[in-house]
Amino acid sequence: MVTPVNSVEWALRAGADAVVAYVALGGENEPAMISYASRIAEACDRWGMPFIAEAEWPDA
Repeated sequence: MVTPVNSVEWALRAGADAVVAYVALGGENEPAMISYASRIAEACDRWGMPFIAEAEWPDA
Protein backbone atom coordinates (compact mmCIF):
# COMPACT_ATOMS: atom_id res chain seq x y z
CA MET A 1 0.00 0.00 0.00
CA VAL A 2 1.25 3.46 -0.92
CA THR A 3 0.27 6.29 1.41
CA PRO A 4 1.32 9.77 0.28
CA VAL A 5 1.97 12.19 3.13
CA ASN A 6 1.94 15.32 0.98
CA SER A 7 2.85 16.71 -2.44
CA VAL A 8 6.00 18.07 -4.04
CA GLU A 9 4.24 21.44 -4.37
CA TRP A 10 3.55 21.45 -0.62
CA ALA A 11 7.21 20.65 0.08
CA LEU A 12 8.26 23.62 -2.05
CA ARG A 13 5.88 25.98 -0.25
CA ALA A 14 7.15 24.68 3.10
CA GLY A 15 10.75 25.43 2.10
CA ALA A 16 11.96 21.82 1.98
CA ASP A 17 15.43 21.15 0.61
CA ALA A 18 14.42 17.78 -0.91
CA VAL A 19 11.66 15.20 -1.11
CA VAL A 20 12.26 11.66 0.20
CA ALA A 21 10.28 8.55 -0.69
CA TYR A 22 10.67 5.17 1.01
CA VAL A 23 10.45 2.27 -1.45
CA ALA A 24 9.98 -1.21 0.00
CA LEU A 25 11.45 -3.78 -2.38
CA GLY A 26 10.68 -7.46 -2.61
CA GLY A 27 7.09 -7.43 -1.40
CA GLU A 28 3.81 -7.80 -3.23
CA ASN A 29 3.50 -4.00 -3.40
CA GLU A 30 6.90 -3.48 -5.04
CA PRO A 31 5.50 -2.53 -8.48
CA ALA A 32 3.15 0.05 -6.92
CA MET A 33 5.96 1.45 -4.77
CA ILE A 34 8.28 1.83 -7.76
CA SER A 35 5.51 3.45 -9.82
CA TYR A 36 4.75 5.87 -6.97
CA ALA A 37 8.43 6.79 -6.57
CA SER A 38 8.65 7.40 -10.33
CA ARG A 39 5.71 9.82 -10.21
CA ILE A 40 7.30 11.69 -7.31
CA ALA A 41 10.64 11.83 -9.15
CA GLU A 42 8.94 13.25 -12.25
CA ALA A 43 7.16 15.92 -10.19
CA CYS A 44 10.42 16.82 -8.46
CA ASP A 45 12.14 17.11 -11.82
CA ARG A 46 9.42 19.45 -13.12
CA TRP A 47 9.82 21.73 -10.08
CA GLY A 48 13.62 21.48 -9.78
CA MET A 49 13.32 19.82 -6.35
CA PRO A 50 15.97 17.28 -5.32
CA PHE A 51 14.56 13.76 -4.89
CA ILE A 52 15.85 10.98 -2.65
CA ALA A 53 14.54 7.42 -3.01
CA GLU A 54 15.26 5.27 0.03
CA ALA A 55 14.91 1.72 -1.28
CA GLU A 56 15.25 -1.20 1.11
CA TRP A 57 14.76 -4.95 1.06
CA PRO A 58 12.82 -6.37 4.00
CA ASP A 59 14.76 -8.31 6.61
CA ALA A 60 15.18 -11.94 5.66
